[in-house]
Amino acid sequence: MIAIPIQKEDENPAFVQLFGKARFFIFIKEDGSRQVEANSLLNGVKLVEYFAQKGVKKLIVNHIGKQPLLSLQNTNIECFYTQSIRKTVNELLEDLENNKLEKITDENINIFLENKRQCRHSH
Repeated sequence: MIAIPIQKEDENPAFVQLFGKARFFIFIKEDGSRQVEANSLLNGVKLVEYFAQKGVKKLIVNHIGKQPLLSLQNTNIECFYTQSIRKTVNELLEDLENNKLEKITDENINIFLENKRQCRHSH
């Protein structure tokens, strides 16, 4: 299952930049079916825990805080970074399928922890 933060409930919703504060998430199952859920947690670390329990295997993000990012390292969830914040879910899924998203790994996590590819404020 893939999780993507989105702006609103829609058939092909727009991606939203902030992970923990996203209003909604769309979950795409292996069979292609989709489910939208409101984000009632509004906390990145709690969302990571919820996603792990829900069976999420991949997460697409643009901006994610240090603590949720570190929490992801302790799960089986693969995290992928997109530079573009102006894409729809379908476009992001195509990017993921075509290996156009950067996977956050043990080798490159420090780049993200140092906010080199995210916003400039501290978390």
